[in-house]
Amino acid sequence: MSSAKTSLLGSLGIVLVLTVAVALGLTGGHSFPEGDFGYYQAFVASLARGRVDLSIPGFHGSDLFAVPWFWLSASPVAQIHVLLVWACLLPLLGFLAGRALYRSNRDGILLAVILAMMPFISFVAFRGWTGPAYWGLMLLSLILIRRLPMLAGLSLALAILTKPFAVALIPLLLVLAPGKSLLRRAGWLVIALGLPALYVLWQYLTIQQVYMGVHTDIGLAGLWLGWERLFLNATHAFQMLFSVHNYFYPDPCLTGAGNMLHTTPILIFLGLFALLTPSMFFQNKWVPIALLLGAVGGIVLNVPLDHMDHFYMEAGVLLLILAALPVLRKHPLWIPFVLLTLHFQWFYFYREFRSSFQLTPAIFVVPAVVDALCLFWILFSAPRIWTAIRSFFRGFRYEHWVFGPARGTRIQFFRYFFVGGSSAVVDFCVYVTLLSLDTHYLLAQLGAYCIGFIWNYLFSILWVFESSKNFVREVAATFVITMLGLLWTELLLYGMVDFFDLGEITAKIIATAIVLFWNFGARKVFVFRK
Repeated sequence: MSSAKTSLLGSLGIVLVLTVAVALGLTGGHSFPEGDFGYYQAFVASLARGRVDLSIPGFHGSDLFAVPWFWLSASPVAQIHVLLVWACLLPLLGFLAGRALYRSNRDGILLAVILAMMPFISFVAFRGWTGPAYWGLMLLSLILIRRLPMLAGLSLALAILTKPFAVALIPLLLVLAPGKSLLRRAGWLVIALGLPALYVLWQYLTIQQVYMGVHTDIGLAGLWLGWERLFLNATHAFQMLFSVHNYFYPDPCLTGAGNMLHTTPILIFLGLFALLTPSMFFQNKWVPIALLLGAVGGIVLNVPLDHMDHFYMEAGVLLLILAALPVLRKHPLWIPFVLLTLHFQWFYFYREFRSSFQLTPAIFVVPAVVDALCLFWILFSAPRIWTAIRSFFRGFRYEHWVFGPARGTRIQFFRYFFVGGSSAVVDFCVYVTLLSLDTHYLLAQLGAYCIGFIWNYLFSILWVFESSKNFVREVAATFVITMLGLLWTELLLYGMVDFFDLGEITAKIIATAIVLFWNFGARKVFVFRK
């Protein structure tokens, strides 16, 4: 089998793992049909009965896919069921879209992982919000544009009929479409814009009004709210793109999921960096221009509305993410930082929808699987990553303290301080997360300690100590030392919490600092001694 086929199969294997992780994560929640869902489900039921009822508010492009399932099941939440299927397909569609755009499996995997780590675009399916189908249709248009442009036009038309902001993809699709002349490239555009135009015309002729989505009280004339609101919205958009925390400035008490960035600001920064230095990352000079025009357009289209909403900015954000992929490919040291900051999305999502979606810790299987894949990648790519880090620090006066064999107890302890410190951070984060899930503090410590142990052992043999040839003895001794360290930690926690009335977090910090010396000394003497 050729190396290209092997690479593709390996990439598809990773995508399959991500898809299964998302599917398992979705078992950790329940549907909560509310608000907009009623309009979407009513349109599905109407269409299934053979009637196109455009008096039902909302943009219904993605609702078409729920009709066959409604015929088969007559489910009152058929629209939500189909959105959950779209959510499971996003990693695969992301992989195919990244691969189609940059002709690289690595870019496809990066996009698949990033999309899997964005619960506000996938897990909102529980509420009947159309995010999963909207993203899926936009990605599908990117996948099809080079080989089946007319189908790409149909996919984009349905995306526009789901949220009109999908028109932001048109510049990029024009660049990617086959054909030597612009006229040949733009054939699919007739479908992409023609179908939405027919929909609007049909709705106007039917009810003498054009709905702005589900907002029946707003017409085309009601969109303009003045120059002051325009300026405030533009300023708010800039804030949303470069911060995780946010608020709804017209009324801070109504701050919700739509007022925060649904990805990491690092991706926004890297995407802009690529677009402002295109010669470093793009071979086709028109691709970065199209990405920039589309990203700006996708965000600016939201500015004239009542307020900025990230659910409306998603087409522009998708294009910025696509622009960031070549930077991550060329500078892979950014990848762990991107994934680390994407974890915030899961905590915010859990806090926002824990009650309404009846969320359980099962949703966190997605970031857990992504973390495992990232760790695998770090270990597999360790020599290249190490070379990149070393080239950055070349010429550092105390280079031997960081690079090369760790000779001497002082250097080993210096390095173990950082290994132990980083594993303590991992341990502490898992501990706090489990506590927030109402886990007993002793059980939380057990789970956190096990995760921290794996981190500590891997980086100890990579950077601090020289691994022995007797692997079985080494692992067994490390396990015994780790269990003793866990025992000391549990006893210290129990004593400080139950007898001295210290807080669980304070006690954890003190116990971790004390046990750090045990872990280093025992490993030095009993495991990695010459």
